[in-house]
Amino acid sequence: MKRKLFAAVLSAILVLSATACTAGSGASSAAWSEPASEAPAAETAETPVASEDGGSDSGAEDTQKELEISLYTYYADSSKELVDTTLPRVNEKYPNVKINIEHRTDSDGAILKTRAAVGELPDIFECTGTLTDIFIQSQDILPLNDAIEAQDFFAKFKPTAFDGKQYSDGNYYAISASTPDNAMFYYNKEVFANNNLSEPKNYTEFKALVESLLAADVIPLALFAEQKWPGLQIYDLAVVSQEPLGLTGLEDGTTKITDEAYVNAANKIYELVQLGLIGKGAFNTNASQAFELHKTGAAGMVFNGAWYFGDSLEYGDNTGYFSYNPFADEGTEEDVRWNVSGGMASPGGYAVSAKGQDPEFCKNILLEFVYQRTVANTQVTASVNMLAEDVQPNNPRPEAFEAYANSIGNFKTVTKYEWSLNDPELITVLEDYTEKLYTGTYPPEQFISDLDSAISAIVPQ
Repeated sequence: MKRKLFAAVLSAILVLSATACTAGSGASSAAWSEPASEAPAAETAETPVASEDGGSDSGAEDTQKELEISLYTYYADSSKELVDTTLPRVNEKYPNVKINIEHRTDSDGAILKTRAAVGELPDIFECTGTLTDIFIQSQDILPLNDAIEAQDFFAKFKPTAFDGKQYSDGNYYAISASTPDNAMFYYNKEVFANNNLSEPKNYTEFKALVESLLAADVIPLALFAEQKWPGLQIYDLAVVSQEPLGLTGLEDGTTKITDEAYVNAANKIYELVQLGLIGKGAFNTNASQAFELHKTGAAGMVFNGAWYFGDSLEYGDNTGYFSYNPFADEGTEEDVRWNVSGGMASPGGYAVSAKGQDPEFCKNILLEFVYQRTVANTQVTASVNMLAEDVQPNNPRPEAFEAYANSIGNFKTVTKYEWSLNDPELITVLEDYTEKLYTGTYPPEQFISDLDSAISAIVPQ
């Protein structure tokens, strides 16, 4: 996804495979947060199936209520199967509720802002952290606390599953279970094996890898630059190789774009682009196209959030990932290995429109959807989850996916995805100037200078 929670396309995630009223895939997770790619504009899922996953009982009268509602969520790639699995389970508990899916096509919430302005928000929708604050102030969404308490909803999850979701007034307005969904480079194992290549552990090795892939007539990185977030998150990862706060530190002025870590990161990306890191058509490449390039071996690498493990299940065991930061300077590899990019818990998730169809009842539908989606996410995409119960994937995780799942406990620091940053203006300038950096015609010193001026006008100094 998305992104989706993933852009000027309807965000977050969901993936908990992450997912998000955020990413992913794009976004959140969860959290969904998965960043967006192209998909049908709308579909309806309403065929009930038997479910053994349960769900807390909110009362016989409520569960039998007849209602038709809209659900605005990322509905492409692995998330399509995820939603198609989840909705019949929701219908098992609420058999007389018809849920019409509206595909989320952006990760910054621009479309939802427009719809809110004319009073046409979906009944339930993915809501990024930034949108959550806006919609709370405009009273477009309702607090979920009463339904959460009535259903003892949090008991279904591990204690930290909803960290970062509580608003400053003590209410929960948008929720999805937070899971580690950091961004990283993935590689085609067959391409690497055929060319005697291995995962880089530092920047010197990364440059050599790019040169080797080019020499083998393989696109080094299938960057879906039709969306702006992947390039920006790569920049964040480059910063993290020296400054654990990454772009997150720019939000409140804790760090400056002129700091050494940010300057060095810009220089490294510019150098890689000059070498030929991305294909000539990168800015016209969407996520699905990038995934196909990676799957077929036309590209050696793709960059995405951890939800991509779910998308790549169809490739079998042919996807590996970089377990080290490829931007690390020689000698610092182990020191920075567990400072990761993207996935910090933040406000956002699924919300209920205050002006939609029977909003009080929709709170119950939302909670059931979040729960069943988390269960299905693990079963369908083999996602890591925050459920209290033991839910296993339908099929064993491929080797790289299992290695990632086992490494999460080693994480020391985690940054945000761009859609989780608090200031929409900051997101916009970071996206726009970073996009220019990837053209290879925008010198890094100009990039830093322009961003310094733009950020100074946004963030109190």
